[in-house]
Formats: sequence, C-alpha cells, structure tokens
Amino acid sequence: MPRGGATLGRTPAPRDHPRRTLSTLPCQTPAVPPSLSRILDARGAQRVALSPDGGTLYFVTDLTGTMQLWSLRLGDGPPLRLSYECDRVGAYRVSPDGSRIAYGADEGGNERWTIWVVNADGSGPRPLTSRPDRIHHLVDWGRDGRSVVAFANLRDERYFDLHAIPAGGGEPKALFRHDGTGFRATVLPDGRAVVTTNRDRSDHNHLTLVAPEGSSRRLTPDEPQAMYAAAHAFDGGVLAVSDRGRDLAGVARVGLDGSFAYVVERDREIEDLDVSGARFAYGVNVDGRSEVHVVFDGEDRVVGGLPPGDLATDLIGNSLGLAPDGTLAIAWARYDAPSAVYVVRAGRDAELAVPPQMGGLAEGLP
Repeated sequence: MPRGGATLGRTPAPRDHPRRTLSTLPCQTPAVPPSLSRILDARGAQRVALSPDGGTLYFVTDLTGTMQLWSLRLGDGPPLRLSYECDRVGAYRVSPDGSRIAYGADEGGNERWTIWVVNADGSGPRPLTSRPDRIHHLVDWGRDGRSVVAFANLRDERYFDLHAIPAGGGEPKALFRHDGTGFRATVLPDGRAVVTTNRDRSDHNHLTLVAPEGSSRRLTPDEPQAMYAAAHAFDGGVLAVSDRGRDLAGVARVGLDGSFAYVVERDREIEDLDVSGARFAYGVNVDGRSEVHVVFDGEDRVVGGLPPGDLATDLIGNSLGLAPDGTLAIAWARYDAPSAVYVVRAGRDAELAVPPQMGGLAEGLP
C-alpha cells in the first residue's frame, strides 16, 4: 500500500477545493444560422379552388420540387397528389360536376403548355391536346362539361385564339380570333363567353361577348381607356376589377348590354376577385397588407382569423377560390414563411388548411 494510506489510482482532492456539481444554467452554446438547404427546402401552396360542394380543396405546391396539383378532402384524410405526368402544373379548373380536373401541363420546361384531364380521385390522366409545338392556356370548362375552353396559338404562333376542345377527344373548334394579346375569358351560364383583350398595354382592356357559333360584340367603349381584369360571370353580366373613371381600381358589373356600374368602390386598391353564383370575394390592399371580403345578399363582410400578410397571387392562378355554398379558400403569404392555404366556412373565421412546409425552421424564414 502506498505511503499515507491513499487508495491506489486516486488522488485526493485538496481540502480547500469544493466538490463540482452539474450546472443548471441555460446552455450558452451560440446559435447556428439556418443552412441554405433548410431555407431552400421551405415549401408553400397556392392557386386555390374548391369542388362544387365546397368539401374538397385543390391547390398547387412545390413540395416535391416542382409545382404539382393536389387535393384535400376538408376534415377527412391527408392531401392527395393528382398530377404526375408533367414537370409542372399551370392553370387548372374543376369540371361543373366536380368529377374531373383540367390542367395546363409544362413538359420539358419549354412552357409550351398542353392540357390534360384527370379524374378527381387522381385516376385516368389523359392529354386533351395533341400539338406539343403550340401553347395552350386553359380558361375553363364549358357549362355542360363536354368541352374545355382554352386560348391556343394554333392558327399563327404569334396570336392566341379562343377554342372549345372536346373533353372526350377531338379537334378544337375556334370560337374567337384575335390578332393581338390577352388570353383571359369567362364562360357564361348560357354557354357564351366574355373575352378580355389588351389594347395598347396590358392594363387597358376590352371585354367582348362571344357566342358559341363565333359571333361577337364588344361590351366596353374606346373611351375612357380602362382596365377590366379578373372578369367572372355574375348577375346576367360579369364582375371585373376596373379603374374606369377612377385612380384606384374597384369592383364593377359590366352588363351584356354594355352597361357599367361599380358595386365596390373603396379608397384602397382591389387586388383579386372570385365569384360563385350570387356571392363574390375580393382582396383589398390596406396599408401594404391584404384584407379579404365576402359579399352576399348586400352584406360585405371582412374575413377574420387571418394572420398579418398578403394574398399569394401569381401570374397563373387565383389566390381566392369561392364555392356556391359560401366556402372560401385563400392562398396567403407572410414575410417569414412560404404561402399557406386557409379555408373560411360561410359566416366563420379563417382556419389553416394547408400549412407551409418550413424545412425545420420553427422561427420562420430569416
């Protein structure tokens, strides 16, 4: 035994050194900035629509890396991916009976959009167009569901004419020819369409009423030059976002007889518009942030429950989707997160339906 009786292999602590214990202080490790991979992996959802019964939400998201079409039965089950046959999805529309979805498909990244149709459960995808050398911009379904309406540059690569394309396959039928720009239209309940064309610039427009047999009649005057955007069938005419005679755009009804009247005039800019039956929803810019309104039976109600942010509107699709029963879908953006989707039941506040995928960034984007 070593001298002094000390235990082999141990050195006694000096008598004046206190025994050490585990610290209960907060960790002082410096925070690590989020990696670029996490930031780039954050994903959002936008371009919203609802089924005719208001029970199924449709949206596009780049969750898989490119914009694809998804559906979500509200309150029942996980999201379902619907598109697989293209690199990305553009505009899409739900059929009048809710059984099918038509969508624009970009194949190969060349932006020569083709049109596909898929069943609402994701089965039976099939192309409707057969000209990959041309560009097709989807407008809507025909009211009877037997065709889709789209602009395409079939006649001349420079110009987009309005066509009806049989949903069961067949040759497109030209409805309206226009040697100019602008490819927006809305289909009326009686099968006619109102086409928006550009004049000298994209925010100076004309609205033209087009019959199925091809006859047409302009609804807007040459003067004053004005914007007529986001036109939708409403009350025997169309609703549109317009600045006719105003500095800031409002919501106006344009009759099929050429009459014009504002239904929403505010001292703020109108941002987006959607219509379903006798209801309509619109967004308005309030001090740099969006405020969403729903109008029905003479009542203009502000949607509650949304966090501070803006409508997530892009060049292809809508940030508002309204169903006949009053259910409203909203694509919503914040400065610190990718866009999300909220759903509003008639008379209630907004509820989060599709949250942003944050890539593990719990505190939001830097």
